[in-house]
Amino acid sequence: MIIGENKDQDLHQLERFVKPLHVHGYVSNLWYGALRSRYPYDFILYAKKYNKTSEGYKDLLAIAAERVNKLYAAMNSYLIDPPNTEEQKVEFDRIIVVFEKLLHKQNAEN
Repeated sequence: MIIGENKDQDLHQLERFVKPLHVHGYVSNLWYGALRSRYPYDFILYAKKYNKTSEGYKDLLAIAAERVNKLYAAMNSYLIDPPNTEEQKVEFDRIIVVFEKLLHKQNAEN
């Protein structure tokens, strides 16, 4: 399985990694880390869903929140200083799409 090839499968696997107390195995931990990195907001939602409050999860949640906040900061900077180049416009569009999905997912959870 290639990460990013099928988002639904990725999110299902990420949820399966979050459910148990521990993830066992070197490759599984690498896979879990890559999924947490690619889908930080979903990781935060799954950790809340399964009430993951240990010290290790607090650190992982802080890292995921930092990634989401960086995305938010990038969006803020583009709102203040609109994108000029084609590359910036593409990045801004990607950020907007990600935030729309996150807002829809958050509304569905509540």
